[in-house]
Amino acid sequence: MSHARALGSALLLSALLLVGIAAIAPGRARASSLTLNLTTDPSLGTIHNVADASLNLGKQWTSEVIAFPPIALNQGDDVTVNVSFSGGFALALQSGAFFSGNEEFVFILQPDAPDTTIQQSSTLTSLTGVVGNLDALLPVDAMGADAGKISGGLLAVDLTNTSFQFDGFEIHTTYTSLTGGPVMLSEVQLIAAANNVAVVPEPSANLLLAATLITLARLRARG
Repeated sequence: MSHARALGSALLLSALLLVGIAAIAPGRARASSLTLNLTTDPSLGTIHNVADASLNLGKQWTSEVIAFPPIALNQGDDVTVNVSFSGGFALALQSGAFFSGNEEFVFILQPDAPDTTIQQSSTLTSLTGVVGNLDALLPVDAMGADAGKISGGLLAVDLTNTSFQFDGFEIHTTYTSLTGGPVMLSEVQLIAAANNVAVVPEPSANLLLAATLITLARLRARG
């Protein structure tokens, strides 16, 4: 092999090694896609009064704290939060003056990260077990930012002009900017806000109750 060819091969090998080292060097990790499949009983959460910037009153549901195996979150990472309600309950949201007729979905990842700032792009990809008037065509997108904590979700999205209920949802968030990371996270709380929020029997439970009442009425009629 000529000296020039040998030198060229050595330089190419060195370049490949440098690319491999850069790919695994600290701070240069590839973006990760993380999925949190969560189940929570909405009746174990809390509902309290909130007010918007125009002092219109609404209701906010906050779930219990849900633990999951620890994850490290970096800039560029994707997090999908897939939530199913348990206990035979669903959430009902009602539109009104609060948030100018908009509804809110948010998740807060914990513990808080006081030295961080984030910007994120979120998509509400699905709502399950929907009963009532869901007027929005899913998926719907929103942009957001936060400081001191890692959040994701949608703010001020017009989902209904009346009311609807659901027993699960999925939100996908990409952290387009995250300073102060990586951040280690191990818990989440879910938030839904509207003019009015209530915990109600899930649609399947309502259907079962209706079928039971019909059966009892028929038995009484036969007796």
